[in-house]
Amino acid sequence: MRRSIALILAAAVLMAVLATPAVAGTDPLQLLQQLIDEGKKETDGLGGQADSTFLSVLVPDAEEVALDVDLEEGLSHQERLTAYIARLEGALRANPTDFESIVKKGFAHQMLERHDMARDAFERAIQLQPSALPVYGALAQSVSMMDPGIKVYANGRLVEFDVQPAVVNGRTLVPFRAVAETLGGKVEFDAATYTAIVTLGGNRVEVTRDSSIARVNGMEHALAVPATIINGRFLLPLRFVGESVGEQVEYHPGLGAGNAVISIFDK
Repeated sequence: MRRSIALILAAAVLMAVLATPAVAGTDPLQLLQQLIDEGKKETDGLGGQADSTFLSVLVPDAEEVALDVDLEEGLSHQERLTAYIARLEGALRANPTDFESIVKKGFAHQMLERHDMARDAFERAIQLQPSALPVYGALAQSVSMMDPGIKVYANGRLVEFDVQPAVVNGRTLVPFRAVAETLGGKVEFDAATYTAIVTLGGNRVEVTRDSSIARVNGMEHALAVPATIINGRFLLPLRFVGESVGEQVEYHPGLGAGNAVISIFDK
């Protein structure tokens, strides 16, 4: 249902643009392309630009929650938020997978600066809807306040690293095995050639230490930064790790330099 609504809204935007009288020298389709271009996010730190896609769900935002909270009268702002959260918790007892209520609860906790509770709510939401991009942005804000650094979520699940991601020459590198296995892939290592091999979803990816070339299903692909081994773990550019096995990769900046949430999910 939500996907249908999103597609209807997209069609409405298209019809509105086509129906708008063209500005001198401007084609209506060019106006539509400008709108699409403006919606694209730069993700240079991941090594590329993200694709522009329509969300499969409609996601509440902080402004919507603030308007809901302000409907209460005769209470302080904190009391209104507390009462609002209590109502959401009641709704969630009846339907624990109510995505909208979970997201709204996260924003309400964030407004109260309860960032641990906000993080828990947003993490629950992305487990239900891994492609809900705005939730990752909100999650990045609360995570920055509690546990600074780079956090990676694969299909809504936090990837646990025994070697932390690193930034090399402006590229975010992550341990290959941890991400691949969280996505459900099988990882092998050839000690004789220092080559890691991952198979996932019909894809086979091979990378060799210190090499700027990786092989994906037998085809060579250039790496922006060579495969690096740190403390016994292969680190590769994150965008390559995700997209080489058919996943979508998005970057969500947190508060302050060096803080971010990165999402990887099925296209």
